[in-house]
Amino acid sequence: MPYLILLLFLLVGCQVMDPADHYEADQLSVEQEKFVDRREVLKKEAEENSLEDKADFFETKIKKNMPMGLAMIPKYYGEKVGDELRVDLNCHLLAAMAFKYDVTKDEKDLAFVKKLFHSFIQVDEANGMDGYLPVKVRYDEEKTLILNNECHENVYVQLFFAYQIVYDKVPQLREDVRDHLKIIFKHFMKNNFTLHDQNDVEVPYSDLKPNSWQVYNNRRLSLISMIDLGRRCFGGDFRAELELIYLQLEQLSYPYFVQKQAYRSFGLEFPTHSSSWLNYLKIYNGYTASGSTFYIKSFENLEKFYRNQNNPFSKLIGLEIGAYEFDEVDAIVKQNLESFPLDLRQYPTLGSLDTVSVKGTYVKMEARQEANEFVPVYARPYKSIEWKHNQLRLDGNFNATGNKCFTGVDYLTVYWMWRSLKK
Repeated sequence: MPYLILLLFLLVGCQVMDPADHYEADQLSVEQEKFVDRREVLKKEAEENSLEDKADFFETKIKKNMPMGLAMIPKYYGEKVGDELRVDLNCHLLAAMAFKYDVTKDEKDLAFVKKLFHSFIQVDEANGMDGYLPVKVRYDEEKTLILNNECHENVYVQLFFAYQIVYDKVPQLREDVRDHLKIIFKHFMKNNFTLHDQNDVEVPYSDLKPNSWQVYNNRRLSLISMIDLGRRCFGGDFRAELELIYLQLEQLSYPYFVQKQAYRSFGLEFPTHSSSWLNYLKIYNGYTASGSTFYIKSFENLEKFYRNQNNPFSKLIGLEIGAYEFDEVDAIVKQNLESFPLDLRQYPTLGSLDTVSVKGTYVKMEARQEANEFVPVYARPYKSIEWKHNQLRLDGNFNATGNKCFTGVDYLTVYWMWRSLKK
């Protein structure tokens, strides 16, 4: 009975995203006309540029807007270009460029990878070089200035993703990656994998300590994939210490629990798409480090919820761990990249007004209209990382005015990961 009462409460509180709730009728008609015109322009732009030209465009733009002394990117470009630099976004640029170097073996690409890697050392040094990285920084007068110091464990998931790719694809940096990882691991281990900040205050949403009563399977996945990465990279007494922790996780049945990461019931879906995207990263991290088959099972169970969305990033993760064949993934990746425009300014997207759609499941108490088939990237409401969102969404960015322009790092990650895997 308590479960039914809770379910009723949740369903009563749910709502459906509707463009009509954000505009008056006359204004909605005007915005729709603007959207349709803009969609046609973006479609032409996406189709007229080759995949390689798009990659060159985004990389050139990113480099042009970087501070001279800190190779790091913001979430978006706007009135304050590059003023708030993001550690989490930079992880994906580092991963993309490591994949690129794996393809090109060009010394200029290697030099850029080294600069990107060094930026993480710089931001750690700004915080005392203790393994706790600030998530938002600014570079001013040859100094790295901290803007936001609350760095949750999910940022480290993205950092481990990037670092393991560099470890594999850029052997020249392997020892440097290992050295920084050791500092980070020691910081986590100091408080039994409950993340604390530079002042030794516990960070919200970042309690990963081994626990038989751990409620969140995604945190179990964070910890076991992290330990697998450490078991791969370290040796000696430190490796032995991690082996004992791994035995503890096995005794607590972590390999079993992490196989279930998403749930649907009565039209409600848990967790969010962005949380599932992080889980894909953890699966990549853990499987690449260990080859353990429970990560494949975790991927397969998670992919059941999103397979129809044909997310190119999750498909590439599946290809990497052996869950997909290349032919299954290749066409999906190309379809997405071919529909990716160059102009990533954020404007209102009102696709449900002229596209056949159905109401999706409720995520965070809100459902949205979803297409029945592939939605070109140019017709979706833009976000900083496209692949962490519903790939069938049609509406969003209401009242946006175009003053935010995203970096295209999401394009670079998928493009160069795909190129690396197909070579």
